[in-house]
Amino acid sequence: MYACWGTHERVVTCLLAAGADRKILNFENQTALHLAAKSGSLTIAQLTFQKGIVDFVDSQGKTALYSAVEFGHVDIVGYLLSEGADVNFSCQGMTPLMVAAAQGQRCL
Repeated sequence: MYACWGTHERVVTCLLAAGADRKILNFENQTALHLAAKSGSLTIAQLTFQKGIVDFVDSQGKTALYSAVEFGHVDIVGYLLSEGADVNFSCQGMTPLMVAAAQGQRCL
């Protein structure tokens, strides 16, 4: 799980090949995809992506898409949207688009 936080793509690849569960959660109820979205590694986001977890909500009420927007990772935002992430999901009344606008992220 923590290999997903950094840019440890080879470690993540090996762990997944050995049968690591993409659905396992950390202490904040986050999947590996959440961590990849926060860290900014598109490759790890692609490796850990799974249809059933794309809109999973963590303990802070955020999806991977929401976190990717918060951290300004445009490539991951685009990838998650192309895979069907819910663009209308809201956390505390804010959608990912509203967060992007509030942060001045014009490219989103």
